[in-house]
Amino acid sequence: MFLEKYGEFVNLNRSGQIAIAKFLEEHLNRIELDDMNLPIRLYPFETDTNKIIAIDPRIAFGRPIIASRGISTMAIIDRVNAGEREEEIAEDYGLDSRDVEEAIVCEQAA
Repeated sequence: MFLEKYGEFVNLNRSGQIAIAKFLEEHLNRIELDDMNLPIRLYPFETDTNKIIAIDPRIAFGRPIIASRGISTMAIIDRVNAGEREEEIAEDYGLDSRDVEEAIVCEQAA
């Protein structure tokens, strides 16, 4: 639990240690909110430009997906493990090769 005090975050769980605000903001930016400011989607590997993989409870029962298409990362890794080439998979789903690579990394990290 954190409390913002004088522009910095105080970690209430650890005797008032100061947490780095920028670090927290970067992680909180990975969460997409709806119109009521409720969390609806998480980008577990997001960088400034990378919103390829998402976790959305409304799609695939909250399992990781390729955000642009709603394709389960598990479906991608299953095809890779079956011996299919990444380029072939990307073409079948209309994805970039980077999308397929990110899906593989996501599943291997799990």
